[in-house]
Amino acid sequence: MPPIGGKLCPWPGRIMYKHWREVDPGSKILCRVFNTCLKLNDIPPSWKNSSTILIHKDGEVDQINNWRPIALSNTINKLFTKCLARKLAEWCEEHSILSSAQKGFTPYDGVIEHNFLINAHLERARSAQGNAFLAWLDVSNAFGSVPHEAIIHALRAEGTDGDFIEIVVSLYVGASSSILTEEEPSDPLLILCGVKQGCNLSGILFNFHQRHDQDLIDRTVHSLQRVALSLKASKCATLHLSCTTPVGSRLSPFFIQGIPVKALSDGDWYKYLGKPVGFSIRKDCSSINDALIDGHKIATSKLSQWQKLDTLREFFFPSLNFAMRTAQFPKTDWQRVESSMTKEIKEVLGLPLKASCSYLFGDSKQGACGIPEITKDADLYLVDIGLQTPVIQGRGCCRQSPCRSYKDSPPAHPPRSYKR
Repeated sequence: MPPIGGKLCPWPGRIMYKHWREVDPGSKILCRVFNTCLKLNDIPPSWKNSSTILIHKDGEVDQINNWRPIALSNTINKLFTKCLARKLAEWCEEHSILSSAQKGFTPYDGVIEHNFLINAHLERARSAQGNAFLAWLDVSNAFGSVPHEAIIHALRAEGTDGDFIEIVVSLYVGASSSILTEEEPSDPLLILCGVKQGCNLSGILFNFHQRHDQDLIDRTVHSLQRVALSLKASKCATLHLSCTTPVGSRLSPFFIQGIPVKALSDGDWYKYLGKPVGFSIRKDCSSINDALIDGHKIATSKLSQWQKLDTLREFFFPSLNFAMRTAQFPKTDWQRVESSMTKEIKEVLGLPLKASCSYLFGDSKQGACGIPEITKDADLYLVDIGLQTPVIQGRGCCRQSPCRSYKDSPPAHPPRSYKR
């Protein structure tokens, strides 16, 4: 049975993943059911029904475009689509179907790699005292705009097995979803276009449809419209960084369909993959301050001691991991958070402030609290970033070292004698 991260029971079926493990620990029943679906190239009608919850993204709450729909299907359908997604991903990897630049919905850590590439691009401009150009293009309602026919055409164009395509077709023919509201679920709505956010197969199907999007963007914006996609100029941005004196950003005009795109000036930033990108960005401590406030609220809440510790371990500390992985704050800020939370936890446990922290940070399996050490985690994440991008860094070093030594450009493909 493929591992699934979610533990909560979706609305349809009321069956959790743990129930399948209890009644079918060897997945023999599920295997027979899935093989039957593959043999018939179809799925039961009940699998096509889902419930949709709306999650607010940003902006005005009365604007429907500011809400993200997440489809909740029954667990057996999610397990089946997980198997299909894994099989399709393995086939794509083996035959190099998708672009190597595509990192979304893949097993690779695209957040780290793409952030590294942007930093390397800007650093290259600084070293050469040249110019760097960045453009962030936002596709309006990307998931909801993909025609089902375009997905099927993309699968066929790449030589996907016909039976597999029939299964994908069966997932969307007659599929419906009910919107969960505060009062009651809405009537079922047929899904005539787009992929369901929350479905395990949607990500890689979207990648198939978008596999040539860079070529389309390079030609014209009208090419994107031919595949039912359009750019949202209000959420796009550009950065022109000039590293000649005076160093700074330049307000170079850029237009999409005649609409000017926001050009970042000094101090402005664009949040790309969760990390602000720009020139001379002002330090924003709001995230650190919010973390301190959230930790204090949990520690001073009316929860019992063990509930407070569980909440901190399961929700609070994991929420800090992304900022650590993307190196958004210096270690001094993490030291401030760790010092504050250590004090809060000691008060929760009724320990004196001068008590040893070994009991707090020790392994929970050995009887300790198992609280993460934030400063050590931040250091480990920095090391992990370096280990995850060895090929990119190696290529950069291979080209930079000869340039600095001989003041000349090395060949496009470094010889084997180049070593880090």
